[in-house]
Amino acid sequence: MSGIFSTEAQTLIGYWWLPSNTSHHVPGTLAIKPGHYAHLDLLGTFSGANGPTMGVSKHIDRIFGIVQGNLITLENCQLNFGGLSSPGFFKSSVIADGVFLGGHVAEDCFSEVTFEMSGLKEWAPICGFDVNEADIKNRRAHLAYKEPPPIKFALDGKSRLELRSSTRGFPVFPGIRTELNICLIPYFAISFNDPLPLSEIQTYIHRIWQFLQFCTNQNIKICNVKPKAVTVDKTSGESVEIRNLTYVPSGGSSLDETYDATKALMPFQYIYQDRTLFKRWFSLTEKMESAFEIHFASERKMNGYSEEEFISRVSTLEIAHRRTNSISPQEKKGHDIRLNEIYDQLASSPHLDWLKKKLAHSHEPTLEQRLLELATAVGPHIPNQDIYSPAFLKKVAKTRNYLTHFSKGDQKKQLPLSDIPEASMKLRALFLVYILICLGLNKELIGELISRSRTLECELNG
Repeated sequence: MSGIFSTEAQTLIGYWWLPSNTSHHVPGTLAIKPGHYAHLDLLGTFSGANGPTMGVSKHIDRIFGIVQGNLITLENCQLNFGGLSSPGFFKSSVIADGVFLGGHVAEDCFSEVTFEMSGLKEWAPICGFDVNEADIKNRRAHLAYKEPPPIKFALDGKSRLELRSSTRGFPVFPGIRTELNICLIPYFAISFNDPLPLSEIQTYIHRIWQFLQFCTNQNIKICNVKPKAVTVDKTSGESVEIRNLTYVPSGGSSLDETYDATKALMPFQYIYQDRTLFKRWFSLTEKMESAFEIHFASERKMNGYSEEEFISRVSTLEIAHRRTNSISPQEKKGHDIRLNEIYDQLASSPHLDWLKKKLAHSHEPTLEQRLLELATAVGPHIPNQDIYSPAFLKKVAKTRNYLTHFSKGDQKKQLPLSDIPEASMKLRALFLVYILICLGLNKELIGELISRSRTLECELNG
């Protein structure tokens, strides 16, 4: 999930200790920087005055800290022991995989998480404002605001997804003019029937991020991740929620994405009308997770087309076909019968074991066959079916094989280097339309979505 979270650079000076030894505090400086792991420099060690063995590295699940009265938790840490500093103190440093700002999280257990995304307020333009025209004659104007109710979406049997909103703003007085700035911020909230560990929470966020990136057809970032931790009160033995936490994962980046509505593949109104689309996406991800990971990694790196991107685009289609099209039990049974007949006839051959290895996956279609089947499924849903001609798809398969299994014999059969960028765009469009089909959208709706998306329409028209 590196690189999709938004964080701000911060330097925090405070005291730090291990949860198992709350009496031994060590001064240190925590640096949080976009694109990097959180780094804590300690003036001293958690081992005490005698110091540790130099050069030794140690894993620590959690480290607690306090900075100007604010509680902080570092999670999944690597402690590295250094040498002596100039005043004679031992030095040590910590690299943390994530930081909780606002509390001490002793247990990996969370009941809810909220988070924002870049472009969400443009993609989902929910509004609770009621503005009447100003009555200049009577020197009067009316502005009313009522918080929009949460929009609920089906997800799975273990959790509930809502799109909520909050307001930010304050009165400002520039000179003699008075203004009131109010900004409505939409955000997602996931509540869990039973508390879950952070790793599973991250999976939920990751899948929603992927779906939003698919819908908007552009790069987006996640920010202001606020989980609710559940811990057990040592005195009463009851479960207690730790609220007002902010989670900062490693590898975050600045929230600098600009939303372009003309690129959007699926506007919010369609998600609003069909509240089961998130659930269907989660179900599809169970099959297509590796294809989605390759696709969205290519989207983030898309600063020019290349052979690398071409191979990635082909791989997503190959995986998508393999995960959504399996041989029927009848076909598999017939295939096994044929293989056994061949093996029986060659039972005495010294090459039988070699032949079995070669034919073990002979029921799998070739890349060219997979591409043809995908193009056949997508064809009725797109305006120009000719862009996925058998000749073009054969060239795509030959090019992929040439780039991955270099053979001079295939060099003349591959696409010219100058044609690879256009081929990559066509393959990207093929994948997107196929996913729309897998999500259960009908032909009319897919056609409408294509006509609304400037980027996809251009790719499909060649």
